[in-house]
Amino acid sequence: MTALRAAALAALCAVAAAAAPRAGPPSALWRIDPEASSIAFEYVANGRPGVGRLRRFEGSGVFDPARPQDTTLRMSFDMRSLDLGDPLRTMFAAGPDWFDVRAHPRATFELDRLDPIDPAAQGPIAPGMSRDYMARGRLTVKGRTRALAAPATLELDSRGARARGRATFDPRIFGVGEGPSAAFVSIGPEVAVIYDVRAAPAPTQEQPQ
Repeated sequence: MTALRAAALAALCAVAAAAAPRAGPPSALWRIDPEASSIAFEYVANGRPGVGRLRRFEGSGVFDPARPQDTTLRMSFDMRSLDLGDPLRTMFAAGPDWFDVRAHPRATFELDRLDPIDPAAQGPIAPGMSRDYMARGRLTVKGRTRALAAPATLELDSRGARARGRATFDPRIFGVGEGPSAAFVSIGPEVAVIYDVRAAPAPTQEQPQ
């Protein structure tokens, strides 16, 4: 190979490497991008289905594409941003018998681990790949913490990481729907949270040394 061909090949390799999507440095601190993410939920009240959203939330964690199963994440949800699409319903849901947002303005989720749903799919995840996991962690609502497991699809692309899925739980285990008003409004035994969350590596100055 002539020196000219070697130089040309090296230049092509450099261009290809620069153009390839990056997943961020190993074991890096990543932050949720709320503007590119959404959290909605479905519920049934007095036999009628409804849909709501949480408008404000944040989160960060440590993610290594070589060991996605070791991902850590802590998310915080501003329960005062609860929106049921109707002012009266929203005000009712924020009350003391329901989410009691005055006394408990925040809910949290802490991820403990990601278990591959397909055992054969263990190992690193690279840009352009998508894998299904069972996300296992702890959800805290109204000061009560309960274990939560939910399927999650994790993807990497040129923008960073994306996690999406649907988590279901009985709101009554958190004391939601207890009290005098429950005599007039009954909530179904299952609430589904539909999440689509994007994250990217935090700025260099925020990364652990």
